Amino acid sequence: MVCTEIDYYSIEKVAEMLGVSERTLRRYAAILQKKLGREFDRKKGEPGYTPDAIAALKKFCELRKCKMPIERCAEYLRVNGF
Repeated sequence: MVCTEIDYYSIEKVAEMLGVSERTLRRYAAILQKKLGREFDRKKGEPGYTPDAIAALKKFCELRKCKMPIERCAEYLRVNGF
């Protein structure tokens, strides 16, 4: 059996990478979790973000910077396979 380890990044690191506050990051992750139906910030019950989650959150932040409404950003990601 082959085990692959997934890297998890702290909320502090991801917020810094994306240029948003930790509070905003948590809010965006909760919205995407609800819309996309998958976990975005859990590592055995502790906050932690995978590279895939970071990619989706990065795209979400880019769309928000273009003044796209939050619900439309989440829908865009859902439709486009994030």
